[in-house]
Amino acid sequence: MKYETVAAHFGPDRLTPYQDDDGPGLRLGSPLSTEDLTIRDPRGGSPIDIAPIDMPLPARLALVPPGAVSQEFARVVAGLAMPRGGTVRIGHYDLATLPRSIFSSRLAFAGNTPVLFPGSIRDNLLYGLRVKPQASRRLDFTKQSLREALRTGNPLDSITDPWIDFAALGVEDAAGLDRRLVEILSRLGLGDDLYRYGLGTLSSVTHESEAGQRFILAREHLREHFEQQGLAGLVIPFSRGAFNDQATLGENLLFGVPRDTSLTEPLRLAAAVPFRTALAQTRLLDDLDRMGVEIARNLSEIFKDVPPGHPLFRRFSLITPEMVPEYEARLSRLAPTGRLPEEDSKAFLALSLAYVEPRMRFGLVDPILKSRVVGARSVVQDAFGGQDGCDIETYDPARINPRASVLDNILFGRIDTARMHSEEIIQREVLAVFREFDLEDGIRRRGLERQVGNRGLLLPERVRVRVGLTRALLRQPEILVIDRVTDHLEGGVQTLLDVVEEMIPSATLLASVSSEVEVHAFPDALRLVPSDQPMRNAAE
Repeated sequence: MKYETVAAHFGPDRLTPYQDDDGPGLRLGSPLSTEDLTIRDPRGGSPIDIAPIDMPLPARLALVPPGAVSQEFARVVAGLAMPRGGTVRIGHYDLATLPRSIFSSRLAFAGNTPVLFPGSIRDNLLYGLRVKPQASRRLDFTKQSLREALRTGNPLDSITDPWIDFAALGVEDAAGLDRRLVEILSRLGLGDDLYRYGLGTLSSVTHESEAGQRFILAREHLREHFEQQGLAGLVIPFSRGAFNDQATLGENLLFGVPRDTSLTEPLRLAAAVPFRTALAQTRLLDDLDRMGVEIARNLSEIFKDVPPGHPLFRRFSLITPEMVPEYEARLSRLAPTGRLPEEDSKAFLALSLAYVEPRMRFGLVDPILKSRVVGARSVVQDAFGGQDGCDIETYDPARINPRASVLDNILFGRIDTARMHSEEIIQREVLAVFREFDLEDGIRRRGLERQVGNRGLLLPERVRVRVGLTRALLRQPEILVIDRVTDHLEGGVQTLLDVVEEMIPSATLLASVSSEVEVHAFPDALRLVPSDQPMRNAAE
């Protein structure tokens, strides 16, 4: 890179901010212009000189031609890539010299690989709105943390401060903001996903509350509806005196959910001393250990010569590919008779606790074992009611189980997966009942609590992309820069244009798209051409 280019880029005029970070907000204005702009060639070639641009704003612009150069230009405007030379201005403001606080408030970016951090969908959506506290508070300088922050020059703000400006978003409070989030995500085609995620969350209402009473009425109505429609067999109900064939052996023994939710994991439950004591007292421990041995032998035979990632591992999900050698080693050292060593007992018992006969079909659960498991429930529950307080919240048709999922609570049972299309039918009927009892919106809001995982990998790609787009829209930017987001939207460009018009009608949309067909769906286009070719920026 030439010395003159470096010197120009770090010149005093470019390093002086136009406004203090704490100054009043401003609008960047119009036009979008470039001067002597050179950008990186994403394909590895020589830097590309872009002919001067002078485009009036606001506008809805597709970058032309679609491809790597347009994607790089979008990233330069969004501040995610540095130009090799030259300037990009919006109005009179050189984007390279804008303070980050102003830049981030006026421009937002949404791409097809959004950056999501571990937390809930809600956490990721609201991250960009937490810029500074909205109200001052009395500081208690007797707290060591505040004194240390003062001495070291660190911020005195607290995570518990009110960081979100609800009024700017057109809502009154956090509940109103949740409703707004659900509205936007539903507009982008994620309403069904939020509903499904909400069904998997733990119930947050109590049976004493008004919403809880409606929930219990909805449960009773759903059961009666299933009976009238001949669908009663689709759900196997929880019953204290009956074995539930669609629940795991461990779930049948507990007949409820322990306070320590880690005990819902078979390996943790198998190692829990109170649980093992209860099984030994009911003379089930050795039998379930030997049942686990038979399961391991069956799985070892099934997975023989099967590579990791094969669909069989999803079909028989009791163990992962990495666990196969461990169980084979345990099987090889087993004595033909007698009690298993404790560590082997825990490992094989975990397989039994995760076993569901209709799914595995190894023929290991007979009527006698079912009867013994049901008879052992009270002993198991008593064992967990000791001084450690790790009790079990049992299933009760007149109550809501706060440790069970919304779906488990409304069905009060398990779906019979052996019936064709049973899950699809159940989802449809449950949704109808939730709507009738005015519970649907609350379920969707609970879906915002869905954990996204590291880099959002617990969500499908299409959901990740739309969460990233929603996060950008919520910031209400003056310039919204998009990179191939329309590939992941039902309705494509038209959905994007409609949502932008609804949420930020006065903003500029600058979009990198994947095809000429998408370009023609935009009202205007911004053509990027090398500076040695004729210039043409026009509405197309």
